[in-house]
Amino acid sequence: MKNLKLSIFSIFMVLFIFTSCTNDDSIVDLPQNMQESETITTVMGLMSQLYDQNGNLNSDNDFEICFDFVYPLELMFNNGTTVTVNSEEELIDVMMNSTEELYITGIVFPFDVELYNETTDTVEIVTINNEEEFAALLESCDIGDGDGNGDGDGDGDGDGDGDGDGDIVIDCSIEDITNVLAAYCWVIDFIDFNEFIYTLNINGTYQIEDIGGSTGGSILTTGTWSVTPENDTFYITLNADDAVYNDQWIVTQCDVNNQNISLESLVYPQADIYIVECQDDGEIIINCLIEDITNKLLDCFWQIDFVDDDQYLYNLNSDGTYQVQSDDSLLTSGTWSIAPANDTFYIILNANISQYSDEWVVTGCDQSNGDLQVQSLVYPQAELYSIDCISGGDFDCTIEEVSSFLNDCLWVIDFIDFNEFIYNFNSDGTYVVESENNILTTGTWVINPVNGVYIITLNAEDAVYNDTWLIIECNEDGLLIVSVEYPQAQVFSTNCG
Repeated sequence: MKNLKLSIFSIFMVLFIFTSCTNDDSIVDLPQNMQESETITTVMGLMSQLYDQNGNLNSDNDFEICFDFVYPLELMFNNGTTVTVNSEEELIDVMMNSTEELYITGIVFPFDVELYNETTDTVEIVTINNEEEFAALLESCDIGDGDGNGDGDGDGDGDGDGDGDGDIVIDCSIEDITNVLAAYCWVIDFIDFNEFIYTLNINGTYQIEDIGGSTGGSILTTGTWSVTPENDTFYITLNADDAVYNDQWIVTQCDVNNQNISLESLVYPQADIYIVECQDDGEIIINCLIEDITNKLLDCFWQIDFVDDDQYLYNLNSDGTYQVQSDDSLLTSGTWSIAPANDTFYIILNANISQYSDEWVVTGCDQSNGDLQVQSLVYPQAELYSIDCISGGDFDCTIEEVSSFLNDCLWVIDFIDFNEFIYNFNSDGTYVVESENNILTTGTWVINPVNGVYIITLNAEDAVYNDTWLIIECNEDGLLIVSVEYPQAQVFSTNCG
């Protein structure tokens, strides 16, 4: 977008420089097949009515353009300057920067559009080869002229949203609309493409799940929604946390007596929106308190797996901090918190390196068996699951016996293909860290029972050697230990006795 704005600025400069020229020489060489087009000028004018000065869709439009361009497009300004448009956002930007002196008058043929075929109930790609086909396409949209004669602004004229044709009945209050929207779930169906299911909550929040695509069943995003009365109907504005899912719906029919409501998307008019019963069949169970979820998050390492790509390991600590690792490398650290919302729980992860920040939603939790299922809202395509959980281990030791095991052996932390560090624990609560017979640092250690396991906290004089160890098994044969700070490393005993 920044590059496009620079291009627009350059175009205005070209206009300024060459408006004083009096010769008939061509200023630029036009691309092949660039043609003057009254239709593209008309389309740009219609777009200026569809969008406000900030590039947002107006809620009071009485019409829609029935096709979408397939990008890129080559367009021409009235001074002969050309611009390449690579997306709808860039086309809107061109429209917003147009003036009475500088505006679009040409387009390169042929180009493609996406057009909904009512007969086959599919979205088709149609090639427009010349100005005649382009004009016929726009005429097929039946946009009208906005003067109240069957044109789409409605005054009893047969336009579909007026007050005298009987085609659309809005017999609901804003409270009726709100209650019906929150009582059901809503599917937006792109035919032969993805299907998304919207769950609108009465508190003004909502979530979107993918039920038809490659990530079927996963939560794509959350957001907020509101209902506004306007033009004798109602508009539902949906502001998603991920802006690509923003939308605006219009109520085309509502009958309060039988809770019948019909909706249409203004952003995706080619898609169908229909009502479904929200699933309440026990597939998703949130049968946990916030304390249960917190303990489960602390008891396990959490791996986010992008399949065929990277894997990251999240280690959440009880002090509200966490670390992110990949293979043997510590990528970043950060802080985390958990909050209840929408009858579930959200885990917010703020990393020191923002690209590793994330937000997880609990999609299932059963206190009776300790099962916890979470889904990333930032990376819904990835799998997120727990590994190396410490609950349910073999613990047949007292704290004194654990201390005895630590004192009786040397303990090695091995980073595989990297360094090995030897920890020598003393009974007075001190310890020494060595590598290749060199003392690296000393420190103090303490052991505490937490959630049925033991945690060893290691505070070194040189903070780089600080660590926390979890004892996940303890029996007469010894201890099984993992490092919280360095889970990729192996911890084992040597020279016991």
